[in-house]
Amino acid sequence: MELRYTLAGRPLSWQRTNIVNGRPITDARQRAAKGLHKLAAMQAGARPRSCDAQGAFELHVVAYYDNRVQGDADRLLGLPMDALEGLVYKSDRQVARVSCERRIDRENPRVEVVVRRIEEGA
Repeated sequence: MELRYTLAGRPLSWQRTNIVNGRPITDARQRAAKGLHKLAAMQAGARPRSCDAQGAFELHVVAYYDNRVQGDADRLLGLPMDALEGLVYKSDRQVARVSCERRIDRENPRVEVVVRRIEEGA
């Protein structure tokens, strides 16, 4: 099983959630970006509530910036990893391998995401 999708536009890194009066508050840009990852994954074939409950997965993210490389690699992984929960895997704890690359593409900034099921014994 492999799922691939691309999100056009400047890559956005996951930001820490603020705590206000003891409640977690997620920035609107973060919620919107997470929603775009979910939509792109569903357009690529992921289906809500039909995700595998078992097994391990690997996630690879390539972020293309328009001018200079920005953001921490671990934070670039946060949005797609969170967004794919419940679509591709039941819990993001099933993601056993992650990799992230940051590159420059002045004409076409984007984020490319690939998630694969890891075969037993691999």
